[in-house]
Formats: sequence, C-alpha cells, structure tokens
Amino acid sequence: MRQPKSERLHILAIGDLSCYGNVALSVMMPMLAHLKCEVSVLPTALVSNPWECGPFALQETTAFMKDAVAHWRALGIRFDAAYVGFVASEAQGEFLRLYCESLRAAGTRICLDPILGDDGKPYASVTERTVAAMRRLCGAADLIVPNVTEASLLTGQPVRSAYTPEETKALMAGLHALGVPSAVITGIPTADRSKRCTAISERAEAPCRCLPYREIPVSFPGTGDLFAAVTLCRYLETGDLPASVRAAMRRVERALRRAGTGAPERYRRTGIPTEALLERNDHEKAKNQNHPD
Repeated sequence: MRQPKSERLHILAIGDLSCYGNVALSVMMPMLAHLKCEVSVLPTALVSNPWECGPFALQETTAFMKDAVAHWRALGIRFDAAYVGFVASEAQGEFLRLYCESLRAAGTRICLDPILGDDGKPYASVTERTVAAMRRLCGAADLIVPNVTEASLLTGQPVRSAYTPEETKALMAGLHALGVPSAVITGIPTADRSKRCTAISERAEAPCRCLPYREIPVSFPGTGDLFAAVTLCRYLETGDLPASVRAAMRRVERALRRAGTGAPERYRRTGIPTEALLERNDHEKAKNQNHPD
C-alpha cells in the first residue's frame, strides 16, 4: 500500500461530522494534518453530538456528496488515499461503493473503518441491511480496520468472550472472504482477561499476526478514529502494516493515559480534546522529532 512520495499525501476523509465533541472527522482532520497530510473531507452526515451523549439529530448528506464528487471530477482533483467511516444509509453505502471502486481504479488506496457496533453488539441504528451494505463496501477497500464486534457482524461469526488463535484466524479468514486484501481487527479479548490483541493480516495467504497489549480501563469516543488515521498515514508512507499498527497503538495508549488521569467526566461522552491527542512530552519529541506518530 506504500505510495510514491510526493510533497504531501492527499487523503480524503469520508465520514460523519459531529457539530459538538471530538469524534469522527473532528478527530481525523487535525490528526492527519498533524501527520503532514493534505486533508479533504466528504461528510456522510451532520450529527448534533456524539452518540454517547444521548439523543442526537442527524442529517444525511448523500445528495451533497454526489454533487461534490461531480465537481471534483470536473476539476480533476485526485487523492492518494481515501478513508471511509460512518455510512448513513444503504443507498449511501452503494454510492460510496461505486465511488471507491472508481477511485481505486485511478490508483487511490481505500481504507474502510466499518462502523457498525462495539462491546459485542451493533449500534441501535444498525440493521441487517446496513451490515449487508457494509459487506459490499468491503470489496472496494484495500484495507479495513474493524473492531472485533464489527468483524463478527461482517462475517456472521459469534462474538466471543475470549478468542483462541484459531478463532482469531477464522475471523480474519471471514473478512478476506469478503474480498478484503488486508485487515486489522482491534480489541480482540484473550484468555488472559487483562490483555487484548490486535490482529493483522496483509493478505489472505499470509499468516495472521497478533499484537498483544494490556487493556487500559478507560474508554473515550474517537479513539478508533485516531487509530485509523495513524495506521493509514503510516501505512501509506512505509508500506509496513505491522509497524503502522504499532505506531497507532502507541498513539492511542498515550492519549488514553493522558486523558484518563484527571480528565473531566464529560470527555467520556464527547471524546478526548484535540490538543491531548496531538501533544507529546519533551522526551517523545526528542526521540521522534523527524517521525511523528
């Protein structure tokens, strides 16, 4: 997935724009810019607030998306990669599938974060038709980054309280069967209750690798968006998926530890403030001044 080096990678971020809070595009845009990417956006919906806050207003933007894409084509605008997150409807998913296929044919790399659920269950708005549309969209992606719940929904496999290496491989094989070349599954529970793992497969015939980590007992909206942004950018730069995932895991861990110590309770509903996602201590700056992650 490594891209030829140009001045800056031009990444199109497709997903929902929350008018309050730090989630989805509100995380992707500053993080990708911090990683020295040129960022364009295509909102799939305007959302009043993160779902964790409670009831929300949502305005789907499919008609605008179609108009925007038509103008971009007329202007000859090209992207090195596109990230796809929240999809607001089955019809929008079909439009995005066709658009991603056309981008991919022109050399754009596609990363899909199939936002369907978490903690073992689908989100309230997700139906079987939503899942089916996302399965079709998987076939237009070069890389997908579901959490373990989303991987289970996509493959039709049960969500387990703990996964053996064989069960993790079976889950990954189910994703490859959808036509996905490369996949990363996050948050996989293991027999050791204090640890989880992130599974990586760069192609169907390659071994499935697992990166274990010790779970931090805090949760904030938007950390999955942070993980996807860092993984995609680093993967485009280096072509090394395991190293890119490790960089993203380090970034998420730092953000969780920083926000988890004395952070206001509302951050658990609105997401970690942007400055906490981007700032680094002096030691980190000195160690990585030429390679931010």
